[in-house]
Amino acid sequence: MFEIDAEYASETWAPPESVRRWWLVDREGNVVGESVENPEYGPPRDDLSHATDPDGPLNWLLDPEASVRGWLAAALDRVAQGIEVHWLKVKDTPLVLAGHGACDFTPPDVAGPPPPRIGAAVPVGLGARLAGHPPTVLWGLLLWVMVADDPAAAPRQNVWFCPELDTDHADDRLRVVLRDPDIRF
Repeated sequence: MFEIDAEYASETWAPPESVRRWWLVDREGNVVGESVENPEYGPPRDDLSHATDPDGPLNWLLDPEASVRGWLAAALDRVAQGIEVHWLKVKDTPLVLAGHGACDFTPPDVAGPPPPRIGAAVPVGLGARLAGHPPTVLWGLLLWVMVADDPAAAPRQNVWFCPELDTDHADDRLRVVLRDPDIRF
């Protein structure tokens, strides 16, 4: 059982810092023993280590942290302009898929030539605020795609924030946006 600071949590997700203390419970739900204080309790801090891991799937980007922050800013602007992000966590390892057509997507070979379609699904949690509204905690999948089907034209990019979708949905949702980079959710 956990005591969570509601200021830093949603109804369905909470960053580790928002847990004040916890108790062990038995199978019937009865508290067993004393509470354990969380030494990390306090305002959430940025953690993009899953995105910036040198051996991770975003290591081909020049600056993975700046890329993720830029994608998020663009995706949130589509929802409502002026959303301020106070903290950001990449909750799990991002998924990156690429392909040459509209249906043959696999993890990319970053040593080879760039594929015409590439995308990333990044599971994030964040503290945000829109002017005139109370702070809120959001979590979900941040999706980004780049499509360069026409070598004579500049590549097209698109981003989405899909609230309350977890890593289990990353593969399916990423394949959808790679097939149709102009889709609206």
